Amino acid sequence: MSSQSSLNDMVTTMKLVEKYLYQIGCPVLIVIGTISCIINLIVFSQKNLRKNPCSIYFIAYNLANFIYIYSSLLSLTLNIGYKINANIYHLALCRVFLYTVALFNSLSSFYLILASIDRILITSRNAITRRKSTRRLAYLCIIVGTLFWALFHAHLLIFSTITQIAPNTFLCYYQPGIHLTFMGYYSIIKEISALVLLTICGLWSIKNIHSLHRMRIVPDLSVTKNIVDTNSSSGKDRQLFSMLLMDIIIYAVFSFIFSIFLMYQQITQNQIKTSDRIQIETVIRDLCLFSAGIPFCLGCYTNLFVSKTFRTDIRYEPKQILEPICGYEQEPLASLEEACQPLANILSKELELYVTIAKLNSKEPKDGLTQDESASIYLYTMQWEKTENSLYALFNQALRAIDRSTLKPWFKYMKLFFTAFFKLPFTEYHTVWRGVPDDLSKLYQDGEELTWWSLSSTTSSFDVLQSPMYLGRANIQTIFSIETKNGKLIRAHSHLQNDDEILLLPGTCLKVIGSSNPSNGVYIISLREIPSNSLRLAKPFDLASTNELPLSPQFCKADIQHLLNYIDILYPNGEPINLETGRDENGIPFYRDEMYHFYGLAGTWAENYDYDLIPTYRMSQNPEYIAKATWTEIKQMLTCLCSSGKFSSYTTYAHAITAGYIRLILLRMKELVEL
Repeated sequence: MSSQSSLNDMVTTMKLVEKYLYQIGCPVLIVIGTISCIINLIVFSQKNLRKNPCSIYFIAYNLANFIYIYSSLLSLTLNIGYKINANIYHLALCRVFLYTVALFNSLSSFYLILASIDRILITSRNAITRRKSTRRLAYLCIIVGTLFWALFHAHLLIFSTITQIAPNTFLCYYQPGIHLTFMGYYSIIKEISALVLLTICGLWSIKNIHSLHRMRIVPDLSVTKNIVDTNSSSGKDRQLFSMLLMDIIIYAVFSFIFSIFLMYQQITQNQIKTSDRIQIETVIRDLCLFSAGIPFCLGCYTNLFVSKTFRTDIRYEPKQILEPICGYEQEPLASLEEACQPLANILSKELELYVTIAKLNSKEPKDGLTQDESASIYLYTMQWEKTENSLYALFNQALRAIDRSTLKPWFKYMKLFFTAFFKLPFTEYHTVWRGVPDDLSKLYQDGEELTWWSLSSTTSSFDVLQSPMYLGRANIQTIFSIETKNGKLIRAHSHLQNDDEILLLPGTCLKVIGSSNPSNGVYIISLREIPSNSLRLAKPFDLASTNELPLSPQFCKADIQHLLNYIDILYPNGEPINLETGRDENGIPFYRDEMYHFYGLAGTWAENYDYDLIPTYRMSQNPEYIAKATWTEIKQMLTCLCSSGKFSSYTTYAHAITAGYIRLILLRMKELVEL
């Protein structure tokens, strides 16, 4: 007797829980779900997102969720919580209700599966496979799939009925017999198959992403204008994948509970059950239905949790000119191991391993770099297991930060890296390319000037932009054509030695000189590098001390190339050099004899090069003209000297002349810096 009383008490308690859950909890869930669906629809319908196939699937998914919330959860709230059930009074209304609930319950998981398949396509390493992820395919799959499921569930408009299950108690449900059995098995198969397919697709996409980690994703474009963050082959694709993965997990957790109950119900359907057991199972079923409705209402909030793209839509760069990047140049030049010690708390535990790998792969550095200098570039180009933990990603993030104090831990590495960077020869390509998988055309107006604050990765080949490292398969593309003389080809020191990656320095100033829209979704912005009117990036050497310049006592060809690099960076506009060594008692300037010899030597060797020789001859014939020479003319003569095949056949005297002249240039550099 006591056991029966305890059972009755448990049934009563469960019914109270069910009642209040549907009177209070379900209306709250409906409000939360409504807000979630509306926010999702607003975000994914924006121009910069809705052209992504995955966003189209998310739009369809949220529309299905919205309709399901008001067809299923609202009806359950009225029926179970408030004993209001309009469906039992009209057969047509009953059939439409069951049809709508079943259809949009199926469509919701169907659209989620389509989005998962799209992520498999877009994360594939195969370019042909990636191209299959298109908006056209998305629309086609959604239309065909919706028609199929609409026709598949049409039997509910015919066989659903209103059944009397007790005196004055009616139920709008499936027709008893074959139809009820069919719907029972269908519900089980549908829940389990959706769960299995979503799990497989999610794991497949994760596997593809791990394989893509073997390739380094190019650093972000960072400007003082509004710019989208592209920390990977496509930042939005990665964020959409994160949102999808969270939706799959939420769906799997709550649908699994309902699937277990459906299997139990099917297994025990022929058993004789007591009234108490029937009541308990009814309450459990209603609780499972409430649980199954949760995934339809949480999409927005899980997206806010996992996705930076969703939180900010587009991460905006600061509009003001940032403070110059300086202070690091005062650090002593250290080994790579020492330079990375302050970064131990910023980078992952993998740092020490990657430093070792970089050093081992830089034993024979080119371009006159030391092993540590070459290894600093190699380390920059390596990709960590987690892309966001890679050195290049965090380094560029610090370079873009408004708070310049965040750069202090990087100073030792910056000294080593930028010393190596300035030693590299300038690329022969005067037009380089950069791509972003988004429409940025409205952010770049003709005539506007802007600054890119991070190390900007570009390529010499337009075709390379279609690789996964850059644009991959992106329906929306903004392609930057950049005219520059200061790009540095890092292939000889890169982890990716088959890639012609050209870096532009932080603080590069650019001007928009044109734009076009050659095809739907493709925007080309033409930029030209311009001299900055203020300091953006301090040079890694101190010109107040010529000893800090990496020149050997013999002034070899590599030293002259380094000097050319410094002249280009310091004096891009070809300012007058005003180089004189003194004046006589009458105030007439005089010059060292070595300079005449140098000009004559350079003029003779320049005959095989496409340079204007007039300034050279004027300087050799008229000493006073030397005082009015420009850095551009000096660079021309140094280029002739460096390019000559006769460089190695210098006489001791000619070599001494050249060394003396270069010393004069260095002294003049020192004077200008002191001024």
